[in-house]
Amino acid sequence: VASALYKIPKYFTWYAAAMLIASSSLLIFNISPPQFITQISFIPSVLLLLACVLTTHTIHLRLQLNTPWHYRLTVLISGITLLYIFKFIYHDDLIYLAVLTTAICLIFSQNIIRLFQLKPPHRLDRLLRACIPLIIMLAIGRAILLYTLVEDYHHANNDHLTLASTQFLVFFMSLFILTLLYGGTYQDILTRLHEERSTDPLTGLLNRRAIYEYLHYIQQNSVSEHAAILCDIDYFKK
Repeated sequence: VASALYKIPKYFTWYAAAMLIASSSLLIFNISPPQFITQISFIPSVLLLLACVLTTHTIHLRLQLNTPWHYRLTVLISGITLLYIFKFIYHDDLIYLAVLTTAICLIFSQNIIRLFQLKPPHRLDRLLRACIPLIIMLAIGRAILLYTLVEDYHHANNDHLTLASTQFLVFFMSLFILTLLYGGTYQDILTRLHEERSTDPLTGLLNRRAIYEYLHYIQQNSVSEHAAILCDIDYFKK
């Protein structure tokens, strides 16, 4: 429907790229032998950070929040650099996990106060906005789980239940965000069609059909009396 009536919004393109990159990250984890997951985890981590950047940009575009790229790129480059250092130089997997979690939280925290000061017209957009703190809490919760409940981080990487749970959360959140994006776009189309059907394009006032529908609504749903005055203005453009 969207492609037939209007151009497909740009945020769908950005989110398609984000889902493709996130899927590539999960694919690398799934096809890699368990004994090599720890050694090759750097590449999926970089892909995950890139997917987070694109997802954040998608949500901001949908909610019409203009945010600069330099913050995201700074966090992305800094995060990748620190991940490389603690993976291949210091070989500290716990600090590596902390860096990855911190980078994800910083990416999604961009302009979060300003974001929640917006007043989206649709409930679906408000749910989309709520996904950002939810993702942050999930990232922190996973890190706390691995720090406190798992004695050996290497064992956690080889634990199929832990990996499956993480992958399920990523898949669920990706699908949920996609559903909200599609639903919000569909609501925009319905709103535009209703405005085109009910308003005069020159003045923005209700047209004759919408006026009679509104009068009928008042008559059926109001307990008090009303009066309506309709006038025809000659030579209106003059």
